[in-house]
Amino acid sequence: MLFGLPPLFGLLPLVVYIVLTLRGYQPLVATIAGVLVGAVLSLTPPLEVARAVQAGLGSFLALVGLIIMFGSGLGEILQRTGVASNIVRFTMINLGLNTKPKAMLGAMFTSALMVALLGTLAGANSIIAPVMIPIVAAVGLTPTTLSILFHTAGATGLFLGPFTPPVVTLMGFTGLSYPEVLLYGGLPVSVLMWVVAFVMGNWAQRRTEGVYTYSAEDLGAAPAAEAAAVGTDPAAAQSAVMASPAPASAERPLRAATDPEPEALAEAEADADTPPSPDQSRRATIAFALTMLVTIVYGVAIQGGATWALAVMLVCAVVTGLAGGLTLNQLVDGFTQGAGRLVWLFLLFVFLDPFTAFMTKMNAFGAMADALQPALEAGGRAGFILVSTFIGVFGVPGAAVAQVKIVHEMFTPIVQTLDIPMSTWVFVLLLSSQLDFFAIPAGDMVGQLGIARSRDLKSMVINGWVVSLAIFGLLVVRSFTG
Repeated sequence: MLFGLPPLFGLLPLVVYIVLTLRGYQPLVATIAGVLVGAVLSLTPPLEVARAVQAGLGSFLALVGLIIMFGSGLGEILQRTGVASNIVRFTMINLGLNTKPKAMLGAMFTSALMVALLGTLAGANSIIAPVMIPIVAAVGLTPTTLSILFHTAGATGLFLGPFTPPVVTLMGFTGLSYPEVLLYGGLPVSVLMWVVAFVMGNWAQRRTEGVYTYSAEDLGAAPAAEAAAVGTDPAAAQSAVMASPAPASAERPLRAATDPEPEALAEAEADADTPPSPDQSRRATIAFALTMLVTIVYGVAIQGGATWALAVMLVCAVVTGLAGGLTLNQLVDGFTQGAGRLVWLFLLFVFLDPFTAFMTKMNAFGAMADALQPALEAGGRAGFILVSTFIGVFGVPGAAVAQVKIVHEMFTPIVQTLDIPMSTWVFVLLLSSQLDFFAIPAGDMVGQLGIARSRDLKSMVINGWVVSLAIFGLLVVRSFTG
């Protein structure tokens, strides 16, 4: 340790990470800064720092980062082939959305399903919003209501999907299987959040009906004549929206002006902008559903875990793209474009490994456990569960997967001392990394507000606090019974 400082000073990289994150720096910047501070404090030479980063490339978190990138690539393929729109249309039309409660439940289910499939809240809801907004607006749901449903019910997809980043991370750190993560963590939290989402959605609807409404511009997925029918003839408006073709993706790859073959490039761009035919889109949807079902069932049977998730993403992307009429070049271009948006997140996970490794090298976490021992003896297991969750939510900002790793590494010595079972600890890790979605009005909350075309941040904040209180109540019960 530098200057012979006590081991507790080994937590300084974490302090630097928290301060920089709260001051608005990108999580990758904050993580790299923490790595450098940890390297200096632990007197690690430059070559060893490079080797630590190299080790991070082979770490479990790097695998999670790659899975997230592949999921984003798959999402782009689903969007280009029209599969995402078809899933929304099929789900919503089969629920018979002729009343507001049915429309709310349909929006909740569709959002959670797409998030579970794609592993991203903002990405999934961004894809389904242009199709869903005219459908729910036809029965009179307000933008405020939809934003609350997207945020609250949609987030549960992250806790339920077999290959979402939180679930894969929790399986890796706790050693629990996918069914066990669902049983002890994902399902209890999701059921409670669905109840809260429905209750708060009805509250928001009563509060904002007649105050906020979707404009004709917001209903761009429906022709003007159909938009005029919104609120007066829900069945007719919904049928028109369902029958209208899926909108083509607005996001297309930008090319460098120095490309040596501009004519071929222009032709490729024209092909990329051509939306799939209805037959191609249907084939792609069926191919995606069957491939996803088969690969997931097979993965669970062989206990493939996180590694199998990579195969699922790749196989589904290839089969869906080819079935949807994409050429191999278009398939690779779309997949890499989608995955490329999250390269920064992959690098973040690579640097997280040396970030925590240097603190472990300085025995910072062990020293913290020793310092907290008197308090732990007074509060016992229940007190530790509550305090560790609170610290994870409000004391460790940043990406959810990063929060899981930091909280797990920080408190593992105490977990072992108190003999807390992984079935309880997985619940703590889940809340530590996900509850700040709701307790703090940050990017995730504001993002869902924008996706639903709402400006009512006040209602979103109130909903977030209600969700937080409900889940903390469940945590209190779990802390005394787990």
